[in-house]
Amino acid sequence: MKYRPGNPDIKLLADQLSVLGNANRLTILEHLTHGEMQVNVLAKKLDLGQSALSQHLAIMRACDFVTTRRASQAIFYSIQKEPIALALARAHALLVDQQYEPDITRHGAEAVSRG
Repeated sequence: MKYRPGNPDIKLLADQLSVLGNANRLTILEHLTHGEMQVNVLAKKLDLGQSALSQHLAIMRACDFVTTRRASQAIFYSIQKEPIALALARAHALLVDQQYEPDITRHGAEAVSRG
């Protein structure tokens, strides 16, 4: 894949990353990496209202990040694609778990601000 601004793959990737750029959605996906979960349970774990949670889930369904299963009156959500769970784990390991030396962090921030 060539990294050009007009490349449709880049546009799709940017759209998908913007969906993942929301803390509530990342938290939802983090919970779903442990297995399927009923929507009511998700709402309680996240302390989100049903309406807000439904909006986040609809956005992720539109990207095929999550899927639903209905059992009687209950709706269960799960991660649709295993690569999503893998990408989350890798991003977490790269960006959150990794410990930086103070000098590396300072120089890295300077390089980003100049970049």
